[in-house]
Amino acid sequence: MVIESEGDQVTDLHLWRLGPGHLGAIVSVATRGPARRRITAEIANSPTLSHVTVEVQHSLFANG
Repeated sequence: MVIESEGDQVTDLHLWRLGPGHLGAIVSVATRGPARRRITAEIANSPTLSHVTVEVQHSLFANG
C-alpha cells in the first residue's frame, strides 16, 4: 500500500459506498513523523474516493 511506503503503518481502514462510483474512507495510521498531509494527498488521488478522513497516531513503534 502506498501509505506504508515510507514506514508508516495502517492500523485501521474503513471504506463504504456513498453512491454509484463514490466511496468514503477513514484511515488510521501510526507514524513517527508528520504524515497527515502526505497521506491525505496520496489517498485523494483515487478517482473513486469522494470523502477521506485521516487519523494519525504518532508512534515510536511505526516501521522504519
